Amino acid sequence: MKNLTPILIGILLIYASTGCFALIEAATWRDDFHVAKKERWELVGENSTWKVQDGFLRAEMRAEKEAQHELLQFKTAPGPYHNFTLTVENIGSERANFGIALGKRLPDKFSNTPFFYLFLSSRIEARRFSGTGGVRPFLPHHVPRHPDTDWGTPKLKQMELHFNAGHFQCFADGELRADFHDPGFSPIEIIGFVIQGTNLHVGKAWVDAFTISGPSLTVSPRSKLATTWARLKKQR
Repeated sequence: MKNLTPILIGILLIYASTGCFALIEAATWRDDFHVAKKERWELVGENSTWKVQDGFLRAEMRAEKEAQHELLQFKTAPGPYHNFTLTVENIGSERANFGIALGKRLPDKFSNTPFFYLFLSSRIEARRFSGTGGVRPFLPHHVPRHPDTDWGTPKLKQMELHFNAGHFQCFADGELRADFHDPGFSPIEIIGFVIQGTNLHVGKAWVDAFTISGPSLTVSPRSKLATTWARLKKQR
């Protein structure tokens, strides 16, 4: 294996310079939250605070109204997203709801306010919000297809989401939590972390790592090289 290492590095550098990774594998991008970089994430909202600390992404929020949602939007690989797998590790919250938001702008009078499926650590919700105010109604414009269940799990070791042409699957600590299809919700336009807080207290949330992969992702060759080389080192 040691003699092959320079050859592997050379191959990876050639593919990175030509941008041909998509020919051999799906693009993969991971954030372990060791360094905060504005080009990776964009805050939508004014009442929440997000920071990278001790290898975690941490958020705090006190809403001005009874309940509000704010979004930290994923920006590294631009949408639309047709087919992907998303994994978050060591995710949890206290006095807040926290998780992954998958959003789309629908062709109706609220088109400037995206519709989201929220995969929170404890439950799944459907909401329309812009991040600069409260929620808006979504009925009768789009009926959500998610299971209406609260699992009472504010902390998870891992959450894994699969999306393919309107088909959603959600796994929580390896257990299938949701499997549903929304034919009018493809492709996904917005991916991000969402925090839901109230005016009663300061809610806190955290997550250890974020990984996304899929054949339709447009990730820079440099990001692909870093991810592939990290995987090769683990296999040695």
